[in-house]
Amino acid sequence: PGGLGNAALRASGTPEQNEMWKHLTLAMAITEPGCGSDPSQVQTTAVLDGDEWVINGEKIFVTTGCKAQGVVVWATLDKSAGRAGIKSFLIEKDTPGFVVAHKEKKLGIRADDTAAYVFTDCRIPRENLLGGNEDIPKAGSGGFKGVMKTFNMTRPGVAAIGLGMAEASLDFTREQLEAAGLDVSYGGNSGSQPGAVERFQRLEALFEASKLTILRAAWLSGEGQPNNMESSVCKAHAGSAVRRIAQGCIELLGPMGISREHLLEKWLRDCRITDIYEGTGQIQRLIIARGLFDYGRAELN
Repeated sequence: PGGLGNAALRASGTPEQNEMWKHLTLAMAITEPGCGSDPSQVQTTAVLDGDEWVINGEKIFVTTGCKAQGVVVWATLDKSAGRAGIKSFLIEKDTPGFVVAHKEKKLGIRADDTAAYVFTDCRIPRENLLGGNEDIPKAGSGGFKGVMKTFNMTRPGVAAIGLGMAEASLDFTREQLEAAGLDVSYGGNSGSQPGAVERFQRLEALFEASKLTILRAAWLSGEGQPNNMESSVCKAHAGSAVRRIAQGCIELLGPMGISREHLLEKWLRDCRITDIYEGTGQIQRLIIARGLFDYGRAELN
């Protein structure tokens, strides 16, 4: 199973939770109608009642929300505690009080469903708290910080998915330019190259630059080293690069680029999400600025 919730489970779940839930495809529900790019403002609540948690709230834009067999839900134990009060909970589909409200109609990535969830007095076992730690720690640590580390592992993957569509766009465009008699190889006199070739090569250079940032972030993750900055760099770079590459290829090919007889227009629609989900490009740049200049949260609001 490869849902975002599975990455959170591997990153923060107890050995017992990993063993019990690893066979399920898990979505992750963070975004709410009044809470998008700042997950610290989560309003969904979790209240302990005996040996059960009672979950109430609404989630939107849940990736793989319909196909997933369960979900990791972000909820707050104490709104006054801010980020420190946020915890994650494992909830299986068909649990009473858990409703898949609707499936979103989208511009792209239509093969992967996106859903809205509603939780109304949804009761789950006490042991379904991800990580098992019920204490509300001081701000900046504990549950919120721990689960946010999930994104350091998944952002390079998201960037790579977008870059794959950009690479497909370049491959298709190269074939069409060469079929039209243009030589897009390197080594010639750049001053005498046709404008289409020069632009195509710039798009290829943008692709290679983005690829290197992704490989760096993924390598650090594989080595078990911190990659918070690198994962944000590769996500921010790819989010912009893949759109520019796909759009540039469409512009180079003209009517062929927008024709639904080919996949180029689909790749442009699908890659647009790369700069949005798992942290928008703007949020990634805030993270990068904090890392480079040691700015605090208040200084970058």
